[in-house]
Amino acid sequence: RFARPAFCAAALLALAGCLLPTPPPPPRYFAPEASTSEWPLTAPPAPAALRVGPVRSPLHLREPMTWRRSDVEYGFYEQRRWTELPATYVERALERELGPGSSATPNGPVVVADVRAFEEVLAPGHEARVAVAIELVEGRCVRLRRTFSAARPLTGDDPAAVARGIGEALDEVARAVATAVREALTPRAPCGV
Repeated sequence: RFARPAFCAAALLALAGCLLPTPPPPPRYFAPEASTSEWPLTAPPAPAALRVGPVRSPLHLREPMTWRRSDVEYGFYEQRRWTELPATYVERALERELGPGSSATPNGPVVVADVRAFEEVLAPGHEARVAVAIELVEGRCVRLRRTFSAARPLTGDDPAAVARGIGEALDEVARAVATAVREALTPRAPCGV
């Protein structure tokens, strides 16, 4: 007689375990740092008075890794996160290429950056993409205003490969920015602004 209630209680406990949702897997963290040994700095350093100013990014480019399917559709991976904000990675890459100079004068040249893309593109082609809009400002003069972008093709759905691809694209963007900034600062023509 007592076996039946014990059996029912055990069955109810087992059924309750089936109905309770399993907890989601913990987040996984990634850093997009590419190997700097592949890209040695061979260009001359930027002028010592040059400094990297604020690096901004839109709200959707935060800690969760972002994917994009079209020009108007973005999404986030629930368990894939950056160890730091994309703007921090961009700032570090720019300082690595331009040098950590600090402007001694308030009107010295400043590179201001806006992160436009730091994402995995799913369609039409699968790639890691970085885009950064740059303004080189000296006093009231805008010496350079341009968007730099780079992409790396991806195969499969390995998040580590996505992080490495974004790191390589970021390094390419930072090198292109450094080259353009050096060209814009030498020789310094009078500003028309």
